[in-house]
Amino acid sequence: RTPEVFAQGKAAFTNRCAVCHGAIGNGMGSLTAAYGAKPANLQAQQFRDYADGKLYWVIVNGKNAMPGHAADLDENQRWAVVHYVRALQRAQNAKDEDLR
Repeated sequence: RTPEVFAQGKAAFTNRCAVCHGAIGNGMGSLTAAYGAKPANLQAQQFRDYADGKLYWVIVNGKNAMPGHAADLDENQRWAVVHYVRALQRAQNAKDEDLR
């Protein structure tokens, strides 16, 4: 987890994920109403509890209405997205020790 990895993750997330999942991963993307699907709120506890490997698997293979992104993102980009999503989750669900 370096500034370069987070920058790569942010770029990939912004280009591939934010349209559905929203800029902060809360499931409130701009395409939601027109698409007719309910994208996952990645801020929900269910997704915060996912292992990193499970998030990676979903990026590769897709889930429900979400298509897989294996053809669009290389392995490093996928892991960078996982790290970026974790940073978004932590930013929206800060713990007391994060404020020290």
